[in-house]
Amino acid sequence: MAVRITTAPRGNRAKAFDREIAAIASELIDRQRAGIVTSRDLATSLNTDRVQKQNGSAWSYSVVDRMLRRGRTMGYPLVIRGRSQATSERRVHRRSKDEIARGRRRQ
Repeated sequence: MAVRITTAPRGNRAKAFDREIAAIASELIDRQRAGIVTSRDLATSLNTDRVQKQNGSAWSYSVVDRMLRRGRTMGYPLVIRGRSQATSERRVHRRSKDEIARGRRRQ
């Protein structure tokens, strides 16, 4: 018995999101080529340069992250740097600070 997988048609909100991605994709690609890779850095950069969303609100890293993920499935050459990759360096740094602090308390 063959399983048939179908995708649901995209609703109006999803189509509007796709249009917003198409409008901003070239800007995101240019910023990533310039070295701004993480979602937080991209959102900060867009807000600093006052690039407006379609509804006029500020960019958040979660919206940029969703755009990067959806843009990849739409065929745009966007780089998705995972949060775990971005935070792993900070976690290692925090651990070393904590270990130093614990060592000082014991003495």
